[in-house]
Amino acid sequence: MRRMRGWWLAAAAALLLAGCTRPVRAPAAQEVSVYVRAPYVELANTGRHPVYYFIAAESTLAAWALCDEPTGCAGLAPGERRRVHYREIAGWEPGETGATLFFWRFSRTPEGFRRERLRQQALRL
Repeated sequence: MRRMRGWWLAAAAALLLAGCTRPVRAPAAQEVSVYVRAPYVELANTGRHPVYYFIAAESTLAAWALCDEPTGCAGLAPGERRRVHYREIAGWEPGETGATLFFWRFSRTPEGFRRERLRQQALRL
């Protein structure tokens, strides 16, 4: 009986720990995998091209604009992973429970650069 009780306690602890990580699965075509592990948002570029991103708190989304060229943007090279602390999220304040991740690619044009494949993903912090 004691052995069975220990097994249940271990299983309950594992479930509680698993609940602390909230994966946000992005479709493979989006080239970015995202995991929310407080106090970080973990990003990985799973594609073959650089991907640029911006994360803003839900309460301040309307106050921000996306960058217009690669040199002014946060980006991920193919295969690169990055942990973004909640403090780095635009407009984040303690107690904020949601944010939006925007990510895209750039293509070069005769005039400069153009954003392509702009996607967004809601995040629960």
